[in-house]
Amino acid sequence: SSEVVDYDLLQGLEHDVEGQTAYTLEHSFLADDPVRVQQLILFIQKEDAVYSVACTHAANEFESMRGVFEETVGSFRIK
Repeated sequence: SSEVVDYDLLQGLEHDVEGQTAYTLEHSFLADDPVRVQQLILFIQKEDAVYSVACTHAANEFESMRGVFEETVGSFRIK
């Protein structure tokens, strides 16, 4: 975050997804003045590998897409 302009951590949560360690990160940052980007990222660890899915949108429209993003992140599984 020290190299990203105007970085805000909105949420960071460790949890379990079907017995696998998972971490959800939501943050926003200034991508290109005046565009602020917001991301919702799910990381899932299985054994010694980490997988992720990221949902990214302009921050001012992120909430209108939140339902789609949360459904996408919620369906991500490592078999």
